[in-house]
This record gives sequence, structure tokens and C-alpha cells, in this order.
Amino acid sequence: MVAKATNGPEVNKVPMPDAGGRGNGVEPPDARGAEAPDDEPSKDWAAQADPFDDLSQWRVRTDFRTTGGVKKTITEVAVGKPGKQEFVWVHPDPAYRMDVAVIERESDRAIYLVHPDVADDLAKWTKPVTLYTTQNTQGVTYLWAVSMPQEGSSNSWTDSAHDCAATAMNECIQVYSNTSPKAKRYEPVRPLNPPPPPEWPDLTLNQLMKLAFGSRYITTLDHPVAEKLRGVKF
Repeated sequence: MVAKATNGPEVNKVPMPDAGGRGNGVEPPDARGAEAPDDEPSKDWAAQADPFDDLSQWRVRTDFRTTGGVKKTITEVAVGKPGKQEFVWVHPDPAYRMDVAVIERESDRAIYLVHPDVADDLAKWTKPVTLYTTQNTQGVTYLWAVSMPQEGSSNSWTDSAHDCAATAMNECIQVYSNTSPKAKRYEPVRPLNPPPPPEWPDLTLNQLMKLAFGSRYITTLDHPVAEKLRGVKF
């Protein structure tokens, strides 16, 4: 009899040879023919080229951000004017600016696009503006609303704002408000170091305006904003 071990790890039993001197008929695998797993390094890895011998292969192009980068997806567009501390460009293509009528609601400063068919009936609250597609140095694209000059009159603030927009079509500027009594106008200020050129989004003005105004447009006089302004409903 073979005594069973009472302590220690279990011992694998070796099969007894059969009459022919072989084991139990199961041949062990030939270790010489076994292939190394895919996740094991090759034995001759040391003989391969060092990937850090030639560092030039890792250098990215200087235009990587403009040709290989991922552009941001624009989900909203603001309507306003450049901030006092930001530098901006204006899109030079005439297809990216438009003269429209707008109403700014006093309660929340929301801006509504007004259809020409009802603009005359809402003339007391409507302001004609030029919408310039604008982008700052942080890559934020928005619509710069500049009041249109009134026929037969001149306004230094309005005229100079349009002048600044025209300048920003060719160079990056900061729009400085000169409140001096002898000036009272907007003036362009150039940056000390020119920033990289703007990356305009692949969107049409139609798409930009849709993102900017959404459902904020007035096409009939029964619009809630129009009715409130005219005292129809409160």
C-alpha cells in the first residue's frame, strides 16, 4: 500500500509505463516545437534598432495643429461686440456679414432677429445692425453686431466701429473705446506680437445665424415679444 501524504502540497502522480516501456499512451508535447506567446518579446529584441537613436522621426510638423489637429465643434454662437481685453479678426468674405434688424429685450438682454415684413411696425424698438462674423485669439467665433448709420446723420461711435471691423478683416486688433471729449470713437490697437491666423469654422453664415438666434426671431406681430412691446399682452 502507498501511504497518502497528510501534510504538504499534493504530489502529481507519474503514470506507470505500459508493457512497451511507454507511458499511458499520451505523448508529452515537444517543447522544442512550441511557439512563444505573442505577448512575449522576441529573443533577438536587443539586436533591433533603438527607436531613440534617430529622434528626428518623432518630430511633429510645425503646421500639425492646422493640418492634423481636430477642430472644435461649434454648438452655440453669441451675438455681441468684442470685449475690452480681447484681440479679434473679422471674416473678410462679404458672404459672412449681413445687414439685419434686431430687438434687444431689456429683461434679459436677449437679441431677437426681426423680419423686414414686421420691422416697420416695430420700428420704435428695432435697431438695424450689420452682423460681422468675428473670432478672437481664443478661437471663439461670434457675430459682432454694429449699428448701421442712420440716413442723413453721422455718429462717430458707429462710423468708427465699422472702420475697426474693416481693419480687422486684414489684421488682428483690439477695439479700444476712446472716451476723450475730442475723440469719442473706437480705435484699433495692434498686438505687440502678431498671433497665429484665425481658424474659421466650416460653417456658412446661415448655419452661424441659426446657432446664434435659434428660436429667437420675430416674423409676425403675434409673436410674444412683439405683443408685449405693443401692449397687446402682458
